[in-house]
Amino acid sequence: MPNLENDLDKILNNMELEFTGRNESAQCYQITRKSTKNKEKEPEDILAILGVHKKDRLLIYGAGEFAQKLLLFIDNYNIVGLLDSKENKWNTLLNGYRIYPPGEILKLEPEAVLVGSVIYGKEIVKMLGDIKSAANADFQIINLFEDIDDETAGTIWIRLYGEGVGME
Repeated sequence: MPNLENDLDKILNNMELEFTGRNESAQCYQITRKSTKNKEKEPEDILAILGVHKKDRLLIYGAGEFAQKLLLFIDNYNIVGLLDSKENKWNTLLNGYRIYPPGEILKLEPEAVLVGSVIYGKEIVKMLGDIKSAANADFQIINLFEDIDDETAGTIWIRLYGEGVGME
């Protein structure tokens, strides 16, 4: 007779996940990503892979919880500030970085703009592309959750938020 837990363990092992417990009251299994510290890429390494150098003038679009967490990992980059469409955030600080309205992007002369919005990423990229085209500007637009593979995006998400928090 097959042993469900052993079969599940084999499947999870192939996916670099592990069975870490069983919740009897909820009648479910707890599964987490295996520790891969030697393989795990830090968010700042991801920026280098995407062609952003530490000396580049970097703007981050979005001044929410994601940006707040991301800034802790990339504070050694040349971050000129953050952009956000919410007027109540303009001219305030997040982790010591000023938040600007999107209309000020050209004045800030970025070399790269990192879009870290899971929900509005495509719309933000389109808007930035329109600004870039209209002004014949030269900056890289990086949609963090579209321009990288799912595994890398997942690694960043887990690193910033921890296990068990979904990307929605």
